[in-house]
Amino acid sequence: MTDAVTSLAVNNNGILVGSADSYTRFYDIRNGKLNEDCMGEAVTSVAISRDNASHLASVADGSCKLIDRDTGQLLASYKGYTTTAFHDYKIESNFDCMDELILVGSPLGKVCIFDLISEKMINEIVTEYPVVSLTSHGSKNRFAVAAGRNLILYSGRDDDGATSA
Repeated sequence: MTDAVTSLAVNNNGILVGSADSYTRFYDIRNGKLNEDCMGEAVTSVAISRDNASHLASVADGSCKLIDRDTGQLLASYKGYTTTAFHDYKIESNFDCMDELILVGSPLGKVCIFDLISEKMINEIVTEYPVVSLTSHGSKNRFAVAAGRNLILYSGRDDDGATSA
């Protein structure tokens, strides 16, 4: 590692590290292996999918990238939640509890919800203040967002597929 660690995610299989040197590093503690993937710019946030097959890397270029854990292949890229004015802003992202949606915080005062497969933004939730942190529940359709002085809790999809506060 040649620069600062910016984020990390841990599960039963390993440790995923995001770094300012533009790399994600997955330390597979079960097999004693290290997978390194270059994202092109500083990695500001990382998250591991529930099925452990892929991970997210929010990158300083304004994209959130879905990466295959074993091959390092780019599977999807989610954009539209920030502008170049916030190049150095730490953008957090995460999977929903079923690995179907991508949740991305935004310095523009919103949470953007993307469909994992189509890469389309399916909803925006306005938070009024820049989102500085977000996390999703491990087994329920809920997530929490820190924005300004507020901690906001959201339920996930309703029966009709909509996302509500």
